[in-house]
Amino acid sequence: MYKMELKGIDKQILQKLKESELTLENIAVSTSEELIRKVEISKKDAKKVIEAAQNELGIQPVTALQFL
Repeated sequence: MYKMELKGIDKQILQKLKESELTLENIAVSTSEELIRKVEISKKDAKKVIEAAQNELGIQPVTALQFL
């Protein structure tokens, strides 16, 4: 397990993420719908969590335009 500290994320949401046993990598590549279902958080919070996890890992989100 890792130390879950994502900047700008509420402590209650961090606790839910810890309890879900998802890794930082899993969170970073999740869709907001997956997080909403697995962790039971709002869509807005899910987007924030994914973005924070990507920032923590230094991952840039992929957009459809990058494939054109």
